[in-house]
Amino acid sequence: MTFTEILEVFTVLSPVLLISGLIIGFSKYSTLDPVHRLLVIYFAICLGIDISSRISGYYFKNNLIFIPLMSLLELAVFARMYFRYLFEEKYVLLRVITAIAAAYMGAEIVRLLATGASQFQSYARPAGTFAIVLMSITYFFDKIEREEFLPANRFSINTAFFIYFSLSFVLFLPLNFLVNGPTGLIYFFWLGTLFVTIVFYAFLIRSIWKNGKTRERLRYGS
Repeated sequence: MTFTEILEVFTVLSPVLLISGLIIGFSKYSTLDPVHRLLVIYFAICLGIDISSRISGYYFKNNLIFIPLMSLLELAVFARMYFRYLFEEKYVLLRVITAIAAAYMGAEIVRLLATGASQFQSYARPAGTFAIVLMSITYFFDKIEREEFLPANRFSINTAFFIYFSLSFVLFLPLNFLVNGPTGLIYFFWLGTLFVTIVFYAFLIRSIWKNGKTRERLRYGS
């Protein structure tokens, strides 16, 4: 199998996993906890962006606008998750950092619409992932300081957030160079990004399924 064929397989596998996650998520939605319900919504957003970016790339040969757009929507989902359901403190400074990151993403979307891909200089994705990484680290330290028991499912899912968004932060930092520079490294970038994303989606699907199954048993006492 050639490099191009591997990339095509990964490109197809991503929406397949998203659709699978949505089917499982909506089938168990009533029994999911709020965190996993947000993950189902996250899958719906990811699928919508994925389809839209493919259509835009096919017809307009430019879908880079969806990088900051997805980053903004992603940040909104995870900010809601942490500040509403996971954190027990307000963490004002972290809220300010998140708001600054969101404002920057909004500005990047406007600027990219005006300048186009030829002058792509967006750092929206690193800004958003950095904010989410801070949230995941803060959550760990919050539980340590409180000396509270952290359930295995919350520990594993927060660890997954930390690893995925840390890797995304590192991967997307050189994106400006890869897009604007005359290099074939952009294909390796997309392959690495797709691989990390697919593993992340697969883990989230498993977590959604387990959460729904466990809470369903508790509900019916089986």
